[in-house]
Amino acid sequence: MLTTRISIDDQRWRSARREAVDAVAGPHDQVYAAHFLFWDAVTVAELAAWQRPTDPLLADALWAAGAVVLCGEQMSAATVEILTSPCTAAGLLL
Repeated sequence: MLTTRISIDDQRWRSARREAVDAVAGPHDQVYAAHFLFWDAVTVAELAAWQRPTDPLLADALWAAGAVVLCGEQMSAATVEILTSPCTAAGLLL
């Protein structure tokens, strides 16, 4: 996952991530919802990697997968593809 996440153009990732943050915030603009989800992803990344702290890009890839699972229907197909590519490259299905 980490290798794929590192290989994604940073500008493309940031753009997709912004769209995902807006989707996770929902219609009531709960702006902190995406940040809470990220910190949950950090915990999962640390457990998965047996490393604390872990690489923030690994947590970001897990966050992206979680955001797509929660709100993917509110995101463009291109954004979903970008955000799920680290997981799919690792053989994980969402």
